[in-house]
Amino acid sequence: MKSFPLASSPVRIALSLVPAVLVVLCLTGPAGAITFTPYGPEAGISVTGELSEFGHGVCAFDLEGDGDLDLYVTNGVGSPSQLFINDGGFVFTEAAGALGASDSGHAKAAVAADYDNDGDPDLYVTHYGEPNRLYRNDGGAFVDVAPFANVMGDTLFSTGAAWTDFDNDGLLDLYVTNRGITTAGEPNLLYRNDGDGTFTEVAVAMGVECHTMTFQPIFTDYDLDGDPDLYISSDKFQGNRLYRNEGGVSFTDVSAETNSGLLMDGMGISVGDVNDDGRPDIYITNTPYGHRCLVSQPDATFLEMADTLGMTVGEIGWGAVFFDCDLDGDEDLFQVNEAPNRLFRNDGGAPWPNITSSAGVAGTALSLGCTAADFDEDGDLDIYVSNIFYECEIYRNETMPGVHWLKVKTEGTVSNRDGIGARVEIEISGDTQFREIRAGSSYLSQEDMRACFGLGSATTVDLVEIRWPSGIVDVLQNVAADQVLTVVEGSNATSVAAGSGTESIRVGRMSVSPNPFRYSLAIEADLRQPASLVLRVMNITGREVYREDLGTRSAGRLTARWNGRDVRGESVPPGVYWLHLEQRGDNASRANLTRKVTVLR
Repeated sequence: MKSFPLASSPVRIALSLVPAVLVVLCLTGPAGAITFTPYGPEAGISVTGELSEFGHGVCAFDLEGDGDLDLYVTNGVGSPSQLFINDGGFVFTEAAGALGASDSGHAKAAVAADYDNDGDPDLYVTHYGEPNRLYRNDGGAFVDVAPFANVMGDTLFSTGAAWTDFDNDGLLDLYVTNRGITTAGEPNLLYRNDGDGTFTEVAVAMGVECHTMTFQPIFTDYDLDGDPDLYISSDKFQGNRLYRNEGGVSFTDVSAETNSGLLMDGMGISVGDVNDDGRPDIYITNTPYGHRCLVSQPDATFLEMADTLGMTVGEIGWGAVFFDCDLDGDEDLFQVNEAPNRLFRNDGGAPWPNITSSAGVAGTALSLGCTAADFDEDGDLDIYVSNIFYECEIYRNETMPGVHWLKVKTEGTVSNRDGIGARVEIEISGDTQFREIRAGSSYLSQEDMRACFGLGSATTVDLVEIRWPSGIVDVLQNVAADQVLTVVEGSNATSVAAGSGTESIRVGRMSVSPNPFRYSLAIEADLRQPASLVLRVMNITGREVYREDLGTRSAGRLTARWNGRDVRGESVPPGVYWLHLEQRGDNASRANLTRKVTVLR
């Protein structure tokens, strides 16, 4: 397979496996049309995207700390980047010049986070062939401290960026991708925060230099061991990369063994949970060869399923974002192309319906960056799209009556102040959702940093659990819907999570036999302490096909059986399944043992 010819895309020149039936139990809510209303100048936002090699991005963040999300929009050479202050009521005022952030260079990505832990968000802006900028927030005004902080990147051709705390020292570090202008690529940069306002570049020492034509990084805990791993998109079929974080000491390239090292023209990246199995899945945009969706498996490998889910598209794509557009309890997908854009609704089946036209978000421009954020603070997420040659677009999500929501804002004390890297999970009537707190995703962009959940018709969340990078676990129960819930690390702590590599604090070894099997599978496990257990069986796509509440069991030998049937009592098709013995012994510690089993017929 060869890469998509550059000459086949005038815009790029100018910009120089298995079929599966997917079933999900979604939170109930009223059915209705999903609609967005386009805004722009009437909202005080007037941005015409200039000709810019590989486009520009957008960052949604709360500059003033007033609860309203503001917008920083980068632009092309000679056109200053713009900062729009949210005045409320879906009205914005441009203030980049007044606040010291008017950047007229060849700006690319913008990512915001509180790197100095002083309580306000700072802003990092990458540049293409020019030094990058770090705007420190000094009480609402910005000062470029990149030279002092040692994060300029010289004259590399920088593209994406993302904040993280890879070594879990409570200080945010920074990763910057550099595409370069030839197939030789350029080295990426990992800046370790030294805690004194400066950074040390450690990409080579940490094993994440990745000398390819990289566009975008994203951090996600793909193996659920409590530390942030790194996924990178690479252009020109040079191979995407997945780096496993080895406890903050180094990173290991696990692209091949996890089936995630896709050869493609990788551009934008989003992470979500397409099948509600609690594991992060990865969507990557591409040229007309087709976008890709890596669905996480219980053994921490990935299965590529874009065709099955109907997300391939077959156009030159850029930004992408998972978000719950209809607040029904599962994540949908918005992604932008060189016209038209796409909005796919997750209805629990496959393929996902394309609702772009009816929702009114197709656009007619050459779109690159995009983000989803709640700009009007009504609970649902709105969309901003960064265009080339055309007016940029902001779409207001028109909330459907009768649906509810919850937003969780994290405030670290032991962990970094923003809580970046935390995992937020909610539970309603046994169904769970999760979000990861991150800064830097899509394409050259950043989403609403808060964990935003759709609740359907539910008015109360049974459980909210925050697992912080420090290992502290905060748990809140019976939380009312329709609010922004701020959780300060340790304020509702119930435990400190077990370290990475620990399968369970209560459940010992588990065995299954015979495997493969035809009619009945015997399950045995050693319980170190009494525990409440659930047996769950997932198919290869991550969808639950069987669940049995085993109740509270005493310490000692546990025995159970699965007869190869689904929840309706029908025989499951032959193939590979994942069996989970899940501990729910208390609200602070959920762990499970997993085994791969094969059903024969």
